[in-house]
Amino acid sequence: MKKETFYKISIAILIVLNLLQLGAMLFRPKPHQDPKANLKNHAAELMQLNNEQKKGFFALVDKHKEQIKDLQQKQNNLTDDYFHQPKDSILTLVSTIESEKIKVTEQHFMDIERILNDNQKPYFEKFKNKALQQILQPHPPKRPPHPDGN
Repeated sequence: MKKETFYKISIAILIVLNLLQLGAMLFRPKPHQDPKANLKNHAAELMQLNNEQKKGFFALVDKHKEQIKDLQQKQNNLTDDYFHQPKDSILTLVSTIESEKIKVTEQHFMDIERILNDNQKPYFEKFKNKALQQILQPHPPKRPPHPDGN
């Protein structure tokens, strides 16, 4: 076989492989996205927030997320402690933290409602209901990553 023919065939094979790879990337299913990430942007649209309000809203969301994350970590630690040394006092603390998470979330909703003007307030209840639906839906347990990275 001539060198020129070999190179032409090699190039054609590489082009076909590249096209197959590109097609596989474009047509494979999208990775699962966190619905909460979409809710934040959707909420800003739903309540028709202006740019200034969006900044305030996103800051409130980030603050709430951190507060809940901290409370959840404390609650997880206490739950772990309970299973190592069961005590009613630990269960009381776990319940107290759960109550605190609910109170923090209610305050979060009140803070959001405060940044709205009168013509945006009718959209607030719809947002709150969607957010609560998202918060209260059961979440599948997080699986640890597979050893081979998949």
